[in-house]
Amino acid sequence: MIIINGIQIENIEVVYKIWTEDGNKYTSLNKTAEIWLGDDVVVGNDVIVGNRVRIGNRTTVGDRVVIGDRTTVGNRARVGGGAVIGEEVSIGNGAAVGYVVTIGDRVKIGGGARIGKEVSIGDRVVIGNRTAVGNGAKVGNGVIVGNGVRIGYGVRVGNRTAVGNGVTVGYMVTIGDRVIIGNWARIGTWARVGDGARIGDDYNLPVQPLWFCGPRYSIGYHSPGMIASGCICKPLDWWLENIERCAEEFAYTSDEVKEYTIRVKMLELWMTEWGVRQWPREVKHA
Repeated sequence: MIIINGIQIENIEVVYKIWTEDGNKYTSLNKTAEIWLGDDVVVGNDVIVGNRVRIGNRTTVGDRVVIGDRTTVGNRARVGGGAVIGEEVSIGNGAAVGYVVTIGDRVKIGGGARIGKEVSIGDRVVIGNRTAVGNGAKVGNGVIVGNGVRIGYGVRVGNRTAVGNGVTVGYMVTIGDRVIIGNWARIGTWARVGDGARIGDDYNLPVQPLWFCGPRYSIGYHSPGMIASGCICKPLDWWLENIERCAEEFAYTSDEVKEYTIRVKMLELWMTEWGVRQWPREVKHA
């Protein structure tokens, strides 16, 4: 059973059908809704399709999929069961969209792209050709991702962020809003990139950020140039100048003050060694 523009049809072959240069055009019997299906298309059960949708040749659409108005799915593409695709979306030839994926309105997914299961993609997003987005990732609104990018599972990408071609992002990474990441950069597992950061071409952000458990709060690397502890996230130089005063204001004991001071200095050495001591807006490839 398929639903076209709110009209339930048990068998799509019984609707009014006309062959056009764009494929087989199916129109509801009252001629208020129409879609185009290519040859050898497989559509699952309980699929809901908006008006003026186009699905290319040899494409498979799983069960319980929802496709919004004026959306185009290319040839040899796959849409997994339970996916919800917004209006005016373009999915390229050979692309694969996983199970229970949510895609917003006016999104473009390039040819050969792979979108993992349970991924959420916001509105007005561009995903380049041959780009892979891992399971459970979340991509905000207005994001642009280049060609050949690899984004690991569980990654969070903020709004209006731009990711260049060939970038590799490890799993469970958090990238803030309005970030610009240059071509072929590499961002390691569990990294945090703050809002407004600029990462140059071929930059390699280290794997496995360093964190210490403390008697009060954990303290560790947040993003290039930044250290976080509790609700405080400040530049490294701020911590070096203010750690003792800050700890005393929160009534830390003298031993606790000494312990946190040592940990900040250890983080300074680690960040210097990995080349991430700079403030996020200044991160550039040397």
